[in-house]
Amino acid sequence: MAAAIFPVLCLKNIFHHLSELDHQSQRTCVMLNRHWCSNLTSELWRNPFDFFLEDEKKVKLIDIYLKCLPRDVQKRLNLPMINKNYNKTAFNYPSFLHEFDPELILDFIRKWENKNMKFKKSTK
Repeated sequence: MAAAIFPVLCLKNIFHHLSELDHQSQRTCVMLNRHWCSNLTSELWRNPFDFFLEDEKKVKLIDIYLKCLPRDVQKRLNLPMINKNYNKTAFNYPSFLHEFDPELILDFIRKWENKNMKFKKSTK
């Protein structure tokens, strides 16, 4: 119960030290309660591209960012997976992004494109 009432600055200090240890510990803390979740999510999403190595997770990360686009932009882009299952995300994840490597993001986008363009071709 006491963990729920830690001041935000204390939580940020805890999360900073956790980020130096491992990403899994942070994800575990997100599940503790809403207060911790809302405060830690911004830390987890500062630079999410450094944590995902498997292609499937790269694709899911791009899916999440695309779902954060306004609905009219999604429709104009005619995104194959997004238009069918529009689910609003719990947070505005792009607002948390502070660090990124353009080459790394391009790799993620290519993985997303390869998966979804295969899907689009097979449904025609």
